[in-house]
Amino acid sequence: MRIPETQKERGFTLVEVMVAMALGLVILIGVYNLLTYTSKSYRVQDRVVEMHQNARTAMDIMTRELKMAGYDPLGIANARVTSAQANSIRFTLDITSTSIGDHPDGDTQDPNEDVTYALYTPADGIQKLGRAPHGGTFQPIAENIQSLQFAYRNENGTLLGTPVANTSDIRSIDITLTARTSDPDPDYPHNGGYRTYVLTAQVIPRNLSIGAPNIIATTTTTTTVPTTTTVPPTTTVAPTTTTPPTTTTPPPTTIAPTTTTVAPTTTTTTTTPSVSTTTITVTPTTTTPPTTTTTTIPEYNPPSITNVVQTPPGSFVPKNMSIQVCATVTDDSGLASVILHTNKGDLSPVSVGGDTYCFSIPSYNNWTISYYVIAEDIYENTFFSATYSYKQNQ
Repeated sequence: MRIPETQKERGFTLVEVMVAMALGLVILIGVYNLLTYTSKSYRVQDRVVEMHQNARTAMDIMTRELKMAGYDPLGIANARVTSAQANSIRFTLDITSTSIGDHPDGDTQDPNEDVTYALYTPADGIQKLGRAPHGGTFQPIAENIQSLQFAYRNENGTLLGTPVANTSDIRSIDITLTARTSDPDPDYPHNGGYRTYVLTAQVIPRNLSIGAPNIIATTTTTTTVPTTTTVPPTTTVAPTTTTPPTTTTPPPTTIAPTTTTVAPTTTTTTTTPSVSTTTITVTPTTTTPPTTTTTTIPEYNPPSITNVVQTPPGSFVPKNMSIQVCATVTDDSGLASVILHTNKGDLSPVSVGGDTYCFSIPSYNNWTISYYVIAEDIYENTFFSATYSYKQNQ
């Protein structure tokens, strides 16, 4: 029996293998470079977005609170701008009290009634925009803030020198805030690799240019009587008509020639002129005295935001969990809306019970979250709580 000859199998030569490996390596390097570039671009854009959010949140918080500088509804708290520096500002307002009802009480010693904004650098070495109540410890509003500048103008729009010697001249405040990215970009040649974002705003604190409103207003209503001209009485004398004497001569009597003629008799009639006198009686004018009407305007009580509670509490919270924030919001006139503003966006209440409003902040690992409660009444007046913050990195 003949055994067939075994067919030889052909393979790749060493040159072919080397060429294939080289081509594969080139493709792998291209894919790697593409992924690296995409990852880097994403990281840079993420830092830029974070920078924009920090700047806008910081500016929003400052402008909202600065608009209330000098708020003094009772007119006795002496609320005003107390310090106007080029890089910091301190002001007072009367919005709350420690008594039941939490209404303005005529002083600026209660929480959130004496506020300072300035930059500070804590132990972690990251410069932040800080808010200090009553000149105390700064609380962080936004991180990686490179510079903060204030400029002050009077009622004519003229810039005032800083520090402002007479703060009562301030009518508007120009704010320039510069934020930077948290990490440098080696491929960015300016500012040490840090990208920056400049945000400007002008605030007109409406309470600095007006006096305190009156709780009891008196309205005087005056009735004006037209001016009366008194005409002296006029005596009208009827014209006098003088009728001349009338002589009536009877017809002549013819007497016969033989008859003696009698002399005619003349009768004279005289009409006496009559005088008519008209008397005008002038009635004296009576002036109505002014009428004073007193109108009592009900006292306006702004919304009250108290008992802001964070769960879990503290400045550092665990990762991968949502944070609950509850607050008590009351208003005598009625509330139009209540929201929680964070540097990640606005949140609506997830549960409401009576005057208690609760919000749920999603998990943001390795982020510093700043938040505050905003309440708007039926008159479209907006009020907000103090600002709180935490970092989710445990």
